[in-house]
Amino acid sequence: MEKPVKKRETLLKEFAKCSDKLFTLGIIRTDSFTGEIGEFIASRYFKLDLADRSTKAYDAVCSKGYKYQIKSKVTTDNHFNYRLSNLKYQDFDFLVVVFFDSHYNTLAILKIPSDKINSEQYLVSSAQINPFSQDITKLKLSQKEQHAIGNFAQSYLDLQNAGIIRSCKVVGDIGEYYACKHLKLQLCDNKNEKGFDAVNQKGLTFEIKTRRVYESGRRTSETRRLNNLSDKSADYLVVVTLNHAFECSGMWIMPMKNVVNPKSAHLKIVNTTAGVKNIVPSQISWLTTGEKFVPFNDMKKQKSSPLSQNNKRAKTTKKVSSKDSQILDDDALKKIVSQMNIAQNNNLKAQEDISIEQEEFSYWRNTPGTSLFIKLPIYIVLLIIVLVLFGYFLDQTKKPTTPEPWPKITQEDNVPLRDKNTDNQLPAYPKINFDNTIKIKSKGKTIKVSPEQVLEQMDIDYDDLRDYLGDELR
Repeated sequence: MEKPVKKRETLLKEFAKCSDKLFTLGIIRTDSFTGEIGEFIASRYFKLDLADRSTKAYDAVCSKGYKYQIKSKVTTDNHFNYRLSNLKYQDFDFLVVVFFDSHYNTLAILKIPSDKINSEQYLVSSAQINPFSQDITKLKLSQKEQHAIGNFAQSYLDLQNAGIIRSCKVVGDIGEYYACKHLKLQLCDNKNEKGFDAVNQKGLTFEIKTRRVYESGRRTSETRRLNNLSDKSADYLVVVTLNHAFECSGMWIMPMKNVVNPKSAHLKIVNTTAGVKNIVPSQISWLTTGEKFVPFNDMKKQKSSPLSQNNKRAKTTKKVSSKDSQILDDDALKKIVSQMNIAQNNNLKAQEDISIEQEEFSYWRNTPGTSLFIKLPIYIVLLIIVLVLFGYFLDQTKKPTTPEPWPKITQEDNVPLRDKNTDNQLPAYPKINFDNTIKIKSKGKTIKVSPEQVLEQMDIDYDDLRDYLGDELR
């Protein structure tokens, strides 16, 4: 058992050493080794300036301002078929595809104009090698660069032959290797399985995410993203961290459904997600170890609930023989017995209180007529209150609103009212000059208004008034 572990540690340390050499020479900037080496080769061949790692639409720019998207692939048996997706072909001018053999020797470099691409899905086939192929003999690398890339390729092949990795995604493969060892999982045969990465004997599915975290000038962020979690159908998420030597520095497991905001999840979800358990203690200061994980096969062997444990402990204490009790100190034994008696008395008292309340409730519920005698007066009082309130509001709605009194109208010549009993015989009225104004006293002030204004204020129709008074109105 020690030999395989020792061999694994040796291979991983050698791989870390080779990858550090690539970082030092500026060949790679991240742990996406194949893609980074391909970008380095393309930038050296076409004399490009690499863009920031956060730029997604393109990877490099030439001196004339043309934008390049660079893709790389390790191929075997000179098979140059490469299916690309999510190409933002409207955002770059040329697509560069670099093919390597298993030792990262450059087999072909293709330069495809973006106007030849009309979809985000694009298939690079062997038929396109001749039209878009570049002369790879013009690629110039230093001896140090060639040697560093060759050593890295050999170390990568050693890990692959040992069964530690199985694709070009080295960090992810190493994390999956550790997770399968600790949880006894079986990796999916399809390397590109989108819903999950592995299953266990019970059929539970697992998504495994790995990040390499160590103290370095190029690794200062504590919010390392865990990409592509939103479309996962796995039952559990396993998060693995690796140190500089690609050894496991922490491992956590949590239900996938408990991950909050899976589109923007990062490493610190191991500190905050509900139900997270720790498999390998954390060696990272800002990631907590948390509660220990119990293997799925041992879950049935867990102890019973605390209540049953207390009952078991009480029964065991009662069965202690006199011979065994000699082991305990007298004071300690008295203390234990006293605590047991107090707990028992409290339990009995609580049960008595519950039984009394239940009896009182049962008495009032079962006594004939008790409920009616208690509730009927309350209902009558409530009904009276409702009727009084209803009558009050009804009375308020019926009260007429008192209009403001009209101003008192005075005129020098008093006009007698028409007598209704004169049988339409009109009395002699004094002559009224309608050109004169009428004095109105309102709020201590005297206002002069015309007869027409008086009629308008009294809301009297002129035609009706004329019908009533006849020609005298003139």
